[in-house]
Amino acid sequence: MKITDMAKDGLEITLLYLSCFYGIYIVIPLRYGTFCYRLVITREYLLWV
Repeated sequence: MKITDMAKDGLEITLLYLSCFYGIYIVIPLRYGTFCYRLVITREYLLWV
């Protein structure tokens, strides 16, 4: 794996994290589906506590 590929993956994951955390729903690869879903659930739970 190239360094540029690693950096790209890191950026995509960061963007997905921010998008999910702030409730911005975007089309994402299936492999990140559970990751996004859990962040959204955690955010909703924290808001209701």
